[in-house]
Amino acid sequence: MTSFAEDIQGNIWLGTHSGLSKFDGKTVVNFTDKNGLVNNKVSELLIDKKGVFWVGTWDGVSKFNGKTFSTFKMPDLEIELMPYQSTVHWITEIIEDKQGNIWFSRDGYGVCKYNGQSFTQFTKKDGLVSDNIQEILEDKNGNFWFGSRLVERESPDTTKRSVKLGLNRFDGKQLLTFRKLVVSARMKFMPHTKIGREIYGLAQMVLDFIVMMEKILLYSVKQTGQI
Repeated sequence: MTSFAEDIQGNIWLGTHSGLSKFDGKTVVNFTDKNGLVNNKVSELLIDKKGVFWVGTWDGVSKFNGKTFSTFKMPDLEIELMPYQSTVHWITEIIEDKQGNIWFSRDGYGVCKYNGQSFTQFTKKDGLVSDNIQEILEDKNGNFWFGSRLVERESPDTTKRSVKLGLNRFDGKQLLTFRKLVVSARMKFMPHTKIGREIYGLAQMVLDFIVMMEKILLYSVKQTGQI
């Protein structure tokens, strides 16, 4: 299970890598690409204030009215992508803000805001730490916080896995960056050796800890509006 939400009728909706499932308390009904879902790998799920389902997948977004799906097309950007960056349509976050705007983050295309008629895009060119955004939160003051993905997948070449990490805050006018962190994974070891596996395991634990701390920080920001 990757995500879940409850509709106004009390049904529980579950996003999985086998589609979108509805549980009414007794039975489970599953919806897949055969029903019109854009991709079976569901990554995010939002039911907005109007009751519209926004289903984020590894290949874009589907809207769902409870009966039928329609593909929600977002603009592709002119961003220089490396050959290994094949997950740019992976939807990593969907939220609805206090004004009813829908925000999406994508793994390679940054952040996209939809106001019901038009799109506003945020990328590294606009000041994002990374175009690989994983988390979006709106705090009580109306600021938006964007958390970027960690370094381990930035390049298949371990000698080039160096990227600036951190959080961005958007106050409605400008993007600010907080707590810049430079992580370099230039570890030269043989992964098939015992010491190599131990080092890799330790490095992975550190990366997992950073992810956890970022989520805690983002939650704190959402509650207090401060960093």
